[in-house]
Amino acid sequence: MLGIWSYFWTTLGSNAPYFNLPAIGTEPYQRSGRGFYPMRYLGKSLFYLETEYRKDITQDGLFGFVLFANTNTVSERRTA
Repeated sequence: MLGIWSYFWTTLGSNAPYFNLPAIGTEPYQRSGRGFYPMRYLGKSLFYLETEYRKDITQDGLFGFVLFANTNTVSERRTA
């Protein structure tokens, strides 16, 4: 089974509050940025792409494995 998940998040105004800027790990379900600290990457625009490959090892599906890869980019990074 192959799964792909992506999103693009941007701000339209130039003076968005710091904690409302697009960031990894701050969406409602906390799905993005496996292994990254939340808000580690923060900026005016964010693009995120994740791909997963799932495969059963046993016939009954008790054991299996997952391979995943993700990539992201942040533009115009801001500092506090």
